Order: sequence, then structure tokens, then C-alpha cells
Amino acid sequence: MLIFCDIETEGLDSTFDPSVKITRIGIAIDDEPAVSFDFGDVKEGGQITFFLEKYITNNDIFIFHNSAFDVTTLRLNGFNIVNYEDTMCMSYCLNPAPLQFHSLANLAALAGGEKTHFDFNTTSDDYDEWALDLTAYNINDVEITRKVYWYLQEQLVKDQELYDYYLGVELPYIECIIDMLRNGVSMDIPTLERMHIGLTADREVKVRNLELYGGLLPDKEVNYSKNVLFSAKPLQLVGYNKKNGVVTYDHCTVKPFNPNSGDQLEAVFLREGYTDFPNYTATGKPSFNRESLEEIPHPLARKIIELKDLDAVLKFVPPLMEVSFDGRLRTHFKQFNTVTGRLSSASPNLQNMPAQKKAGDVYSYRADDAYNIRKCFIAPEGYSLVVGDLNRIELVVLAYYLELVLGFTGMSDAVRAGEDLHQTNANLWQCERRVAKTVIFCLVYGGGANKIAHITGISVKEAKQVIKRIYDTTPIQELKEKLISHARKKKGCFKDVLGRLLKAEGILYDKQSKEYARAERQCFNYLIQGSAASIFKHLQNDARALYQSDMAHYMIGVPVLKQLLQVHDEVVYEVPEWAAEDSCKVLTNIFTNDTILSTDKFRVPITCEFQFAQNWYDAKEKKS
Repeated sequence: MLIFCDIETEGLDSTFDPSVKITRIGIAIDDEPAVSFDFGDVKEGGQITFFLEKYITNNDIFIFHNSAFDVTTLRLNGFNIVNYEDTMCMSYCLNPAPLQFHSLANLAALAGGEKTHFDFNTTSDDYDEWALDLTAYNINDVEITRKVYWYLQEQLVKDQELYDYYLGVELPYIECIIDMLRNGVSMDIPTLERMHIGLTADREVKVRNLELYGGLLPDKEVNYSKNVLFSAKPLQLVGYNKKNGVVTYDHCTVKPFNPNSGDQLEAVFLREGYTDFPNYTATGKPSFNRESLEEIPHPLARKIIELKDLDAVLKFVPPLMEVSFDGRLRTHFKQFNTVTGRLSSASPNLQNMPAQKKAGDVYSYRADDAYNIRKCFIAPEGYSLVVGDLNRIELVVLAYYLELVLGFTGMSDAVRAGEDLHQTNANLWQCERRVAKTVIFCLVYGGGANKIAHITGISVKEAKQVIKRIYDTTPIQELKEKLISHARKKKGCFKDVLGRLLKAEGILYDKQSKEYARAERQCFNYLIQGSAASIFKHLQNDARALYQSDMAHYMIGVPVLKQLLQVHDEVVYEVPEWAAEDSCKVLTNIFTNDTILSTDKFRVPITCEFQFAQNWYDAKEKKS
């Protein structure tokens, strides 16, 4: 039987906090009318408990919308549901769009239904949201979930490869999301507090240095001329006469340079003779967002990016101290929110974790983790953190497609030989390893010579020469063109290496349009990054399946290995100290795979080494 189910709770923390109660549980069996039960009522609560336990024993299939929430909450209340499907997951597989597209209300409209809404924005003093008719609301959610399920199921089964991906990768990965939400991670709060103080002090120094660099500037928008002089003191009026057609400004106050002011940034760039701005806003002003600044080969642009990096870290740290009732940090991972399939997260957004700087790195595309934030993610006493990093998975995927589509084996041979892929590329492209690493990722994720020069510190001319050598020796451009041609024939659709659907609909626009240019970059990015994301989910599923099935790894009904986090290409587990070394060996074996990227004629192996330590940083350093 199919059991369509929806729950109402007192709050969103019901997934891990047992004090947050379930208020109602609604169910519908196959095509029977939906019924809602008051879970807090002795009689109705007893009835729904009996029914749920019966369905679980019979191994009936439950259908939820957002099962990561419902299943986790129900398990916390004693209902061990393991056989289920998810309409949000089905929608995401059919249309890799942002999260709001997969809302029950939006899908209800597509399926020909209408979801009940309540106005929760009233400011009335006598307003009580729990006085609303939650019975009708709960029943409507169940009915709409059923309608949406059959609507999506009809579409999904038409594409067997995509349906297999849904059942084999995306749906099982919900269990990893549930594990991470339930488990949380221990944090070193005192160190984070000291870190925040240090970051604040560092920011004050950087801002002061930028103020000295920029000097004093007019406190209004002006047209600049080399013949114009400004007062040497803040807030002092300046008054110069107009001579020989040269514009000067009367009664113009001045103030220190503000690095957050676009007008003042433009003023300093123009004062130093730089006018070649790569991008402009809709109002015709130069754009100084992160992407634009990276393409400006000027010292001031790097200084501003460094300040933005520091601001990002400064903003990132305080939420890490907002731990739950049990002293552990929990982020809300969003599985169905990105086009590429990578996870996003919120409260806090751990995907903003700065890159861990390694020896020899000059400058990181993201903020270098100068404060070693990963040291604050710790194992409790008697436990260790086990950490693995698929940090070159995108290059391995690229190597696979170069051989699969074009027969080019230069990169895949290096992978099979176990070589340092970045160093191999550097030797081929006649550049430093750090430059080769930056260039290849810029080509995958979108970035030209100016951006490469800005990140690596080499000249724009050198960056262009490296790009030319790459295209001369490695057929990346030809691979891009073939992918774009394929996507245009398929109405902007194509699939990643495991069969997940990807879309870049702008590729159908006129070739001279901005939409087409953006879609050109997206196609390649989506293929490589999307394939890497699907592979990572697949490997995590394999790891979870092994540890869940191996009873030798259980202690008093609790799995020895607990998945805590998945951030970027890193995965973090917690394990008792006595099992840490063995767990590293087992996980390394699971994540080392030569069957995913393979054909009858060749294989491109995926490798990942796991290490353990008392904190996240030290485990990664062991690998380095």
C-alpha cells in the first residue's frame, strides 16, 4: 500500500529536539480520503500510533513532501519509517531548479490542485496560529501530496535512466541529510569567541590601510580632472575658480575613502589612470562585485577583495556559536536547491567555509582560512573526527569526458598513474602548479585571463599565454563545443555521468545574446560540477549502506560511525577513538572507486584518502 503522510509540529526543531512536539498527523491510504489525527489527544494519538506501526511492520511505502523533515521527526517520536518516497525529490530530479520551485504549493498548481494557505503575517494582539483549523490544513497537505505524487510519477517513469537515478542516488541520499541533521557537530566555542575578536581587529587595520591608500575624496559625485585639487582636511570647504574651461568644485566637503562606496572606488581607479572596467551596472556605473573585481588587474582590486574575504569570514563565525540544546551545531542542509546538485545550507551556511590554505598557496579564490576555522569543529571526549576530501574530483570527471568524447588520454592516463594531476598539467602547460590549478578551475567554473592574473599574481599577458597553451595541448574547447551542440539539439537539456537531468535553457537563445553567453559557461560547469556532486552522493550512500548493514559496527543500537557534515568536496564523520583507524581504512576503500567513471574500454579511478584527528583541521592536515 501507499501511505500518503504529512505532519504538523510546534516548530522546525522537531527533527532533533524531542521537546518540540508533533501536533497532527495526516494520512491517506492509496485512493481513500485523507484523515487527520490530533497526536496530542490520548484517543486519536493512540489510533494513529497503531496505524503507523502497522504500516511500518507491513513494509508499506510512505509518501512525503520533504521527508527529511517528516521522517526525522517521526523517528524521534518512535516511528522507525524506512520505506518511503519524496515528492520534493521527484520534482528536483525532473527539474533541477531552486528550492522554491519544489514547494508543495507550486507543485500543486502544476498538478491541478490548490494548497491551503494561512496568513501568518497578522499583527493582531489576539492572534493565535494554533487556533487555526489545522485539521483542514493537514488533510489538504496530504491530498495535495497524493495528487502531486501521481503527477510526478507519470513523468518520471518515462525516463528510465532518470528514474533509476532518483531511486538509486537522490532518494537514498535523504538518509545522509537526516543523519547530519540529527547528529550535529561539537564546536569549540571559546576559540571561536577569541577568533571573532581577532577578526574584528584585523578588519579595522585593513579598513584604515585602505583609507590611507584612497586618501580624501569629495563627499559627492563629481567629474574628476587632474587639475582639480582637494582640501587636505576632512569636512573642510574647498573653493576654486573655473579657469580655462577646467571644472572645479565650490563648497565640496571631503572625507576619508570608503571602500564600500562604488562611486569612491571609481574615483580612486580613475585618479590612478585605470579606466578599463570589465562590467557595468544597469545605470552605467562600473560594477565592483566580487566577479568584476577579480577581472581588474590593479592592486586596489585585490585589496578590496581581501577585505570582502575578511568580511565574509567575520560574518561566518558568529552563527557557528549558535549551538542547539545539546551543545552541538546543526545546519539545515538543502538537498534540492542548486542546479548542479551540490548541497547548500543555511543557519549557518557552511558552504561559505573558507578554503584551507596549504603551503605554497599565494592567494585563494575564496577567502584563505587564515584563522583555521576547521580547528573549532571538534570531536567530543573519547571520539575522533574522520575526514575525507575529493578535492580533485572535478578534474577526474573532466579527464573521463575528454577520453569518452574525444579519445584524449593525457589527463586520464595521469589519473590512472596516480600522478599529481595539477603538477602534470603544470608541466604540460609550462607554468607553476598553483597557476595550473587556478587556470583549470577558472576554465571549468568561468573566468578569463584577468581573473586568473588577479588570483595568481601573474600578468594578464602570462595568463593568456597559459590559456593558449592549454587549448593547444588539451581539447577542452572542443569538448565544450560538442556539449553545447548536444544541449541545443535537446532543447537545453543534458545529463551528468550518473543520469541526472541538467538544464541550460539559455543555450536556445540567439548566439549574440547575453543569455546564450551565460548558458555556454553554464553547460560545461553544470556537466563537470553536477557529475562530481552526483558521484559524491553515490559514494556517501555506499558508505552509509555498509555501516548500516554491518551489525559488528553497532553499539547498543547506535551506529559507530556518524556522518556529521558534507561541505564542498569534504565529508566529516564522528567515530569512537578505538574505531577511528579502522574506519579510515574502510571509508578510503569505499570512496576509492574505479567503476563509476568507466566504460567497456577504459576506467578513470576516483580516489579519496580519509584521516582522523580531534578536529577537522588536523585531519585535513594529515592528508596534506
